[in-house]
Amino acid sequence: MSGPALLPLEILEACISASNTTTWLSLASVSKIFHSLTIRSLYRDISLGSPSSVIACCRTLSSNSTASSSVRTLLINHLPNKPVKSNQNYFSSYHVSLREALQSLIEIRTLRLLVEDPSLIFVFKDSVLPRLQHFACRLILSSPLVSFLNRHPTVNYLEVSPHEDIISSVKPILPPLYLPELEYFAGNGEYLSAMSPAISLRAAFLSWGAVDSSPEAAIAVLERHSGDSLNVITCRRRGWNLDLIDMISTRLPYIYSLHIANIVVVDSYPTEAYLEAIWTYLKRFENLQRLVLNCVDVYGIANLACRMDVDFSIITSWGEACPSLTEISLPHSGRLSWHRITENFWIPDIENVNGSTWLYTAILSDKYPGWHSLVNKAEKRIRENVSNPIDFDRLTTVLHLMERRGRCDFVVGVKIEEAKEEVEEKNT
Repeated sequence: MSGPALLPLEILEACISASNTTTWLSLASVSKIFHSLTIRSLYRDISLGSPSSVIACCRTLSSNSTASSSVRTLLINHLPNKPVKSNQNYFSSYHVSLREALQSLIEIRTLRLLVEDPSLIFVFKDSVLPRLQHFACRLILSSPLVSFLNRHPTVNYLEVSPHEDIISSVKPILPPLYLPELEYFAGNGEYLSAMSPAISLRAAFLSWGAVDSSPEAAIAVLERHSGDSLNVITCRRRGWNLDLIDMISTRLPYIYSLHIANIVVVDSYPTEAYLEAIWTYLKRFENLQRLVLNCVDVYGIANLACRMDVDFSIITSWGEACPSLTEISLPHSGRLSWHRITENFWIPDIENVNGSTWLYTAILSDKYPGWHSLVNKAEKRIRENVSNPIDFDRLTTVLHLMERRGRCDFVVGVKIEEAKEEVEEKNT
């Protein structure tokens, strides 16, 4: 024996894992050793995008123990199954194959079944995945799903349907959900009531779809169980959600990041009363660093433009109310974020076209004279302020951008003036 065959299997496996899929397929036909090693790499992370690929792959996993024990991540993401009489057996085979395959995935860490199919609850019956850590599905939290989850106490990330159970005429009473390692939850806010007191979340991504939904119970659960551990909270709900922000600022004042998505039927610019209320609520936060407020227009009719000067005034006011803030995004800003450079000196994201154009125009037009003293002393303040580091590179980039654009405008301006003089001479 000579060459690669003399290398330890661990080194061969590391070399193979660093290759691409085409190489794996070629190596699989070299020998039994290479076939076994490439199988581990081929089936380590699986992504399936059609029902037929799910059936074929699951049958392989059920019949090949080497392949099934190699799986660490399984993602299934395709359009919902719509069985009709002619293919009932086909979709029955889909669920049976998936159920049998899951029972063989003893080493899987991440399972993401992103298919809108209520029948998927069938595949979890009696399944035990001893090393599961990350679980995501589009199923409504129900007693069978809670039973499956309680058999997996190692789960630290849970994602379920963002919708309420609107099928049952009576609101179901769920058994306690016991996941002592859970740190991240994404789903409908109503499901938080099923969590046991032992759960302390670090991040919560909550949705409320019903018109009359109240966030009070969910926020109360977070306050009791995760008041000291929660860092990030994202909420999606109908309306402008002043009541929700009021609750969060009162009961969860120590969070670091807050994102509120307002679902509105008819979009409009925020009122003065809304802006003043947010200013009041921001004063309650102790550690808030990132604030994102955006509006989701259901029908997309309004198409409101970004108002940079108005936004700058709002950002400056809110930054004064909450000194810990370093990043803010406002409704109708087109995903533009504002960043605190020093003290209450804010600039828009220079990677955004609207942001860089407005910043360049505002500084060169001397619209805000107070900026000069801040810019002149910024470098010294930033380098001395070790306890609260600021992104000095961003400010440097802004100044260089201004310089480059200033030169371009100067050249363009000269050419325009020259062209005007030539036209005037011809006319004369």
